[in-house]
Amino acid sequence: MEGTASDKEKRLLACLDRMQAQIDKMGSEELKKATGTLQGEIASIRGDTPAAYRGKIENMSSEVRDDNPYSRLMALKSMGI
Repeated sequence: MEGTASDKEKRLLACLDRMQAQIDKMGSEELKKATGTLQGEIASIRGDTPAAYRGKIENMSSEVRDDNPYSRLMALKSMGI
C-alpha cells in the first residue's frame, strides 16, 4: 500500500483519534480488543509486517557454505586460522 508521507500521517492521526475516542467510552475488555484492531490497522498503514517466529535450532550443522560468512568464519576458527 503506497502513499505519500502526508497521506500516511493523516491516516495515522485519524486512527489515533479513533483510538482515543474508544478509550473514552469503553470498558477494559472492549478496549483491549479495539486497541488490537487499531494497532493492526496502524501497522498496515506503516507497512510493517509481523516478524516470523523461528523455533530454536536444536543441532547446528557443521556444513561450511560459501553464501554464509559466519559459516566460513567458524570453519577457519576450527582450522586454527
